[in-house]
Amino acid sequence: MPGILAAIALIFVGYLFNSVKIISQGYEALVERLGRFHRKLTPGLHFILPPIDRIVFQETIREKVLDVPPQQCITSDNVSLMADAVVYWRITDMIKARYAVEDVQRALINLVLTASAGRNWPHGFGSNLFLPRRDQRSPFDRAGRGHRSLGDQDHARGSQGHSTL
Repeated sequence: MPGILAAIALIFVGYLFNSVKIISQGYEALVERLGRFHRKLTPGLHFILPPIDRIVFQETIREKVLDVPPQQCITSDNVSLMADAVVYWRITDMIKARYAVEDVQRALINLVLTASAGRNWPHGFGSNLFLPRRDQRSPFDRAGRGHRSLGDQDHARGSQGHSTL
């Protein structure tokens, strides 16, 4: 009988240790209960129920650097050049970053590569080299593209970014 009580006590202590989760400063985590989103864990001490709760996504909310591979561009006077980019980004909405986009970093790279590089540069630097200004484009181009800034598209996907070219 004492051996059975010791085994039960040991199982209970093990269960308690598995239910305590510590989230470090600068990180957040998402908990799913039975396969559905349950709650977001912020930095600190948290308790979960191990058989039915599990941490499915833990990521830093600090700013990260993403190096975008060089891309060949053609200027308005048909000169070919290579443009390189670095994106500084951070997750602002952990839930959207997990459930709205499969791979956030790949999505950011594709967004930067397909975005109009000249429009995202600060103070219009170089914008006249690659594309005509917005008021010089055709009305079809202005109406048909529905262009949003890099920060707006990232925010819609649960992250925030700005690019430096």
